[in-house]
Amino acid sequence: MSSQYPILSSGVGASRMVSHGPIISFECGPPSQVCQGAPFPIIVNVAFLGSEEMQKGATFAFNISLGDNRGHLSGKGLSGSLTSSLETIMDGGCQRVAAFKDIAIHEVGRHRLRILLAAAFMFQVTVIARLDSDFVEVQAA
Repeated sequence: MSSQYPILSSGVGASRMVSHGPIISFECGPPSQVCQGAPFPIIVNVAFLGSEEMQKGATFAFNISLGDNRGHLSGKGLSGSLTSSLETIMDGGCQRVAAFKDIAIHEVGRHRLRILLAAAFMFQVTVIARLDSDFVEVQAA
């Protein structure tokens, strides 16, 4: 299946580079184990590689979703701030991040989180990058 955006995971593929477009990676990823319903933060770094034109006039948004251990996405079982915008932090440099401050998984089992970065240009919204987490084992509270 062909993809129109880079597909990365927090594991081996996270360091893979592409020649253009944004690269997203976890600065603070999900824990490997968590109690059902316990909130945790996620922070995603964004690097735009050779895509200055892409950044001009675009609005960026992030969405987080829950997948099972087979990669199927679920519309339920996840709560908290499920969308985030791109923030620029000036701290001895310029860092671009998205923060999901209170994510909680309510379904016991083994899951992955998927982050999508979308760009809105004029009248079109396009997913331009994707990041899948390593597995998160959710234990009964």
